[in-house]
Amino acid sequence: MKKALSVFLAVLMMFSVLSIGSTATGDTTAPGYYNEDWFGPNAPANYNQVVLQFNLNGGTLKGSNFVVWNLDTGKPEYVDGTKVESPWVMVPLNSTDMVADGKHSVTLPAITPPDGRSFDCWYCVSDGNGYGANSPYVIPASKAGQVIEFTAQWSAAEYEVPTMTKVMGILFKVFGTIIGLLFYAGDTEAGIAMMEKVFGGLF
Repeated sequence: MKKALSVFLAVLMMFSVLSIGSTATGDTTAPGYYNEDWFGPNAPANYNQVVLQFNLNGGTLKGSNFVVWNLDTGKPEYVDGTKVESPWVMVPLNSTDMVADGKHSVTLPAITPPDGRSFDCWYCVSDGNGYGANSPYVIPASKAGQVIEFTAQWSAAEYEVPTMTKVMGILFKVFGTIIGLLFYAGDTEAGIAMMEKVFGGLF
């Protein structure tokens, strides 16, 4: 019985080692592994370069002629910013572009937020920092051969008061002040409150 149990445990240990090994090999985004879609002889980037992935998070890129690398054809395509799908991957345009040496930088794209939102920053997943649109991002030397991911961060846009509401607010104060002086013994606040009570529901 003890021998059978020992054999069973040995088999379990062998399978656990195999599963761990296959998981690590398949994770090409982990440090030390190259994503073959983006790095290599037939890919847009060399191993000393990086590519940047932008999760648009419901927004649209501003501008035109964004380079979209077609993985099926292995060729770049030029697309208007409003038609770029998320995530958009920025690839090097030549062998000296986007080199991971701590000196080369990339200008992060401008983006139009969804309705009711305002742009906060491009959040960099790898370093946890936020970067502005149209601002330079210096490529760290430690990121060679890696995909650096950015996600667009939004906040609620400030509510803009309609013009008519602003105008009526001014009129309420003017006429409310007059009414307060004439009918409320000089209490202008009471006059304004009366105007808002009578007419406020209409606007």
